[in-house]
Amino acid sequence: MDAPDPDLLPGLEEGWADLATGVRLHWVAKGSGPLVVLLHGFPEHWYGWRHAIEPLVEAGYRVLAPDLRGYNLSSKPAEVDAYHPEVLGDDVAALLDALGASEATVVGHDWGGAAAWFFAMRHPEKLTKLVVMNMPHPVVFAEAWKTLRQKLRSAYFYFFRLRSFAAFFYRRFRAFPQRFMLWFFARRKPAWRDLDPYARAALREGAMKAMMSYYTALLSRPPDETIALARKLEGKPVHVIWGTEDPAFAERLADPGEHVTPAATVHRVVGAGHFLHLERPDEVNAALLAALAG
Repeated sequence: MDAPDPDLLPGLEEGWADLATGVRLHWVAKGSGPLVVLLHGFPEHWYGWRHAIEPLVEAGYRVLAPDLRGYNLSSKPAEVDAYHPEVLGDDVAALLDALGASEATVVGHDWGGAAAWFFAMRHPEKLTKLVVMNMPHPVVFAEAWKTLRQKLRSAYFYFFRLRSFAAFFYRRFRAFPQRFMLWFFARRKPAWRDLDPYARAALREGAMKAMMSYYTALLSRPPDETIALARKLEGKPVHVIWGTEDPAFAERLADPGEHVTPAATVHRVVGAGHFLHLERPDEVNAALLAALAG
């Protein structure tokens, strides 16, 4: 029997889904109405969406927030190839199938944004709307990755690529580096005690190495291979919400341009950093609700 998440918030449902992609995902949910799936990034888990769940429920949506593979209470495959972004996108489609949902609006941040992009490209029939926060379109990012400028901005990728050593380092210091990363890249806004659930989740057996595996997988193949996997997304509403002071991704990467039609709407949260949903939750929630209603 699966043990419940000790950080489960009052009023949330909790469950596990066995997916056709071969993993078991933990999820939390609340509300009724059109389905909105919230996909977290590194180094978070479902808890990263705690500020957004209630406003979405009050607006009349059913909210589903899974832990991505490798995180918290979800499966943690050992092989690197299990963490390529197209695999993450297929997880989202399989999760909808497992829960009996025909389609959903998908919201993704960071690696959850990568999963959302690939879900939308590979399973457009299951997509209602797409909202991405501070994760460039895969082709936009792959082209940027060919430049020294982007490699310097994302230099920490190379440390995370050493997944066993990086996981040892993080665990050796009881996830202090993870807490600091969230606190610093959210521009010192979160209270330190609010980061405790992230540390508890990341210190679960195998979690830290699995979380680092996303970067190992990303750097294991050339950018052109990712570009070849991309497909143009047509006929689906796409919204981007972007913190303009993201140290990892320049503001110029926000717009997916010709890779989606109709053109995406881009809402810039001026002065916000990478973890904009932690730093400026009220403003981000307002932008998210406007995107969903538009």
